[in-house]
Amino acid sequence: MSFTGDYKIDTEILLNIIKDINYDTGSARLKKFKIPKKVGGSVLYGDTWRGYLSPTKSREWDESRKRFKTQIKSQSPYLQDVFEEFRDFHFSDFEFSQVQLNKNYKISRHIDSVNCGKSYLVCCGEYTGGLTCIEQTDGSIIKVDGREEPITFDGSKLYHWVEDFKGDRYSLVFFHY
Repeated sequence: MSFTGDYKIDTEILLNIIKDINYDTGSARLKKFKIPKKVGGSVLYGDTWRGYLSPTKSREWDESRKRFKTQIKSQSPYLQDVFEEFRDFHFSDFEFSQVQLNKNYKISRHIDSVNCGKSYLVCCGEYTGGLTCIEQTDGSIIKVDGREEPITFDGSKLYHWVEDFKGDRYSLVFFHY
């Protein structure tokens, strides 16, 4: 890759890499978060304990990690290098095992049940609105824009959601399971 260390430039480079990914979200997740299928989607890049996609499809086994590869990791293994290089420039002290990729995905208030510890949120795209709201333990809410800098918080302990937006909003959540 050719990341520069400048966050705004690097998120533009990242956007050019991820914008053409097939964001084919499972029906259950779309229904849970009330996302119209043609509007956006969400895919998980990394490893999973789930070996199946459907009764007729299965995932590729990764012997070194003793887990199955998600569909997008099997189809686009080069993204691992992209994500690691981006991380090395912008949050180098963080080890991640998965990246949740979202396109126009206005997710409602939730807690990430699978994440362990802090996550890093990176946003990019041409949109207005779309701030990420993070509810603190005291009940206060902070609103952040992941286009300005990577945002870190513990999504397994703090409720969070995305405000309404117009345009194309992409986000990546780097986390560890």
